[in-house]
Amino acid sequence: MAVSRLLQPPFGGRFHRINGKPASRLYNDQHSRTWLRKLQMACPFFLPVERIENGNWMHPARLPLGCGWSGRCTAPGHDGETPDSAAIEKFCNLGYASGCGNLPSERAWDAVRFGVNGKRLTTRNDELGHTIEIRYVCERNHLPAEHGTMEFDLATSEWTRRHADPRIQAMADSFLRASLTRNAPNPGPTSGLQD
Repeated sequence: MAVSRLLQPPFGGRFHRINGKPASRLYNDQHSRTWLRKLQMACPFFLPVERIENGNWMHPARLPLGCGWSGRCTAPGHDGETPDSAAIEKFCNLGYASGCGNLPSERAWDAVRFGVNGKRLTTRNDELGHTIEIRYVCERNHLPAEHGTMEFDLATSEWTRRHADPRIQAMADSFLRASLTRNAPNPGPTSGLQD
């Protein structure tokens, strides 16, 4: 279910289809896994720091984190290193970076995918507010290994449900910032998001 939800366009809509069938029904089919391998995801060892305004991607809004990001590597033995621009464009922002020399052979995930599950009204202390739910899937060998949701409160500019891994949380911050900037004329407060 989590995979099929992430294959939906932001804020609802129709499921993506493969050969006329919903992608969720075909996920375990070999053809579907091959197709899903082509979807872009962020490297789980990438810690985004700053938005790249003029990268070499043809469609930067289609990148896994909503746009291109510069950042640092958190892979064992390379923690804190700043990858060069070629690695940032080819590996860090795209996941499944088997060609990257920093990628450890022993790892829990190969890539991370994010999607906006929806915006909803909430009440806290008798006040109405809006929260955005972000779904994530951490994949290993092109299959879901972990999935869940995180929640951001627009009124307080704070995450009310966070991910335990700071790398995944930083990627969710970056994804949300790019989504808010792209989808709204006035994205509202984002001070709770990490820079």
